[in-house]
Amino acid sequence: MQPRTALLDMARIDPLLCKGCGNCVVACPGKAITTPLDSDEQMLAQISATLAAASGERRPRVLVFGCQWSGHAVAELAGARGLQYPADIRLIPVRCSARFDPLHILWAFLNGAAGVFLGACPPGECHYLDGNRYAEERIATLQEMLAQHGFDVRRLRLKWIKPDDPGAFVELISDFAAFIAALEGVSHTCYLMPVA
Repeated sequence: MQPRTALLDMARIDPLLCKGCGNCVVACPGKAITTPLDSDEQMLAQISATLAAASGERRPRVLVFGCQWSGHAVAELAGARGLQYPADIRLIPVRCSARFDPLHILWAFLNGAAGVFLGACPPGECHYLDGNRYAEERIATLQEMLAQHGFDVRRLRLKWIKPDDPGAFVELISDFAAFIAALEGVSHTCYLMPVA
């Protein structure tokens, strides 16, 4: 029998078959697959650092994972147009919604996120074809498991976002931040800031 590390080292991404979505990284039950730009270690460190930077604030922290083709792209477009969104939002881009990993979401909640918002391409518009379908299935399963343990699943929200509609993004994220602030018993009205 081979040592465990030798078995894990056997997992490889075939560059000729890889679409680049990151689904295999999330789907691998042994966490044996990694990609060079967004390994689990890098993602967990980024989540921890993002939430730690906001730990001194009184506002509830809301973490947004945005697909680079929709959720993140539209946030950048909102900034380019000078639109405003709540100051308690922290955005982390991912390649595709297929990379929305339940491990990362749980890590965010364990590190102080009051809410997690996931921005993905609408059905039928995923750059990698099925990334949003994988994300939807995983998030539904995660919500079921969290609900079984008494967690308020309204703190985790997956929304389809068109990359060319920054107004809709600002409205969705503002509504979610206001909802989380209400759950936390915090006034939310004075926390809008311009997107840079």
